[in-house]
Amino acid sequence: MTSLLFFLLLQDVESLLQSGEQKGSKGDLEGAVSDFSKAIESDPRSVRAYLGRGKARRARKEFTDAAADFAKAIELDPKSTRAFWGRGLVRHDIGDWEGAIADFTRLVELAPKDGDAYYSRGRSRRAKGDLKGAVEDHTRAIELNPKDALAHLARGLAKYDLKDLEGAGSDYTKAIELDPKSALAYGNRGVCRHDRKDYDGAIADFTQAIELKPDYRGAYFNRGHSRTEKGDYEGAVADFTRAIEFSPTDAGGYLSRARARRMEKEYDLAVRDYDEALRRDSKSFDAFFGRGLAKYDLKDTAGALADFTEAVAIKPDHATSHFHRGLARQDLKEMQGAIEDYTKALQLQPRYPSAQFNRGLARYGLKDYAGAESDFGRVLESNPADADAYYNRALARHASGNRQGAVADLEKALGVATKDWTYRAKAEQALASLKR
Repeated sequence: MTSLLFFLLLQDVESLLQSGEQKGSKGDLEGAVSDFSKAIESDPRSVRAYLGRGKARRARKEFTDAAADFAKAIELDPKSTRAFWGRGLVRHDIGDWEGAIADFTRLVELAPKDGDAYYSRGRSRRAKGDLKGAVEDHTRAIELNPKDALAHLARGLAKYDLKDLEGAGSDYTKAIELDPKSALAYGNRGVCRHDRKDYDGAIADFTQAIELKPDYRGAYFNRGHSRTEKGDYEGAVADFTRAIEFSPTDAGGYLSRARARRMEKEYDLAVRDYDEALRRDSKSFDAFFGRGLAKYDLKDTAGALADFTEAVAIKPDHATSHFHRGLARQDLKEMQGAIEDYTKALQLQPRYPSAQFNRGLARYGLKDYAGAESDFGRVLESNPADADAYYNRALARHASGNRQGAVADLEKALGVATKDWTYRAKAEQALASLKR
């Protein structure tokens, strides 16, 4: 009688296990968890039940409970590869890279010929920042299964992070050969090609990725950047618009479209996009700085100054922001403030000829002729063929009474300048006047 009851119990457990597995495969995760839980009540030592419930709970994002189920399975069967695999995946999901790596390492020990074990550990190693370790694991996975497109794709990601663009591109190409319908492989290879300035190749890859996956926002977004670099601003705007449609709450799409519109000299539309970006991210440096540039182009110098000031507040060590705020202040005749900004820009970036030159102009405006002469001299140290710097130093020298130095600079300016140089006529006239 006892044997018969035990046999019936086993039949009942098996029925529950099969039912739970079928429900899980059909997406009925709640029903699967329920069946596996009943199986565990009937047989608390059923490893299969804990594995099934852990898998269903992970799919439901109940990570703590899922990890507990896989841990129980390991306790019952310390050599269960499925249990270490499941817990490793859960730990990866929650960002416990060390724990995931430990589980996948145990999996490798238990199944050294299983390429998926190396693949999984490689993913966690990359997430942890161990890029070389990730490449080694994915390489081993490829050795065990040369036709694994995902392993090639994953190794490409790790190589890309290592700045090995050629190696990453080769892996993505292999992944495409193995899986011609992988939109992700095309998208990633497109990024590599973009970074290598192969914009035509990048655009072709992103286009193929979109054909394979029409809702691939990243491909639209990245193709927009490649088109921007190619000077196809209209195409770029169209791509960024599509990306915005897929993710209207993301500031990035508006920032990128604003840049393309500014490059296309659609400054009003660019300002509107920067406004939208700031509605989504009120502390966006790129939005304040970009809007400042667009407003400056629109001759809204006061508005540009306000935006550059916000940008400086967010990134005080950004030399270019100080430089552009200096330009705005200079246009508004705030010469001392302009000088302070140019000086800060030069402190942050000592080799900054534009900041040096404009500080010279601002100093000249304040009749600091010695300071202006010094600035133009520094510009000439880095570019001895700068006709504008010679011309403006000549003005500073003349204003300070150095007639001979002014003559020498004007002669030098005319000697290095092109025929269509803006100040040629003025320089010739000034030189003739000084030589009388």
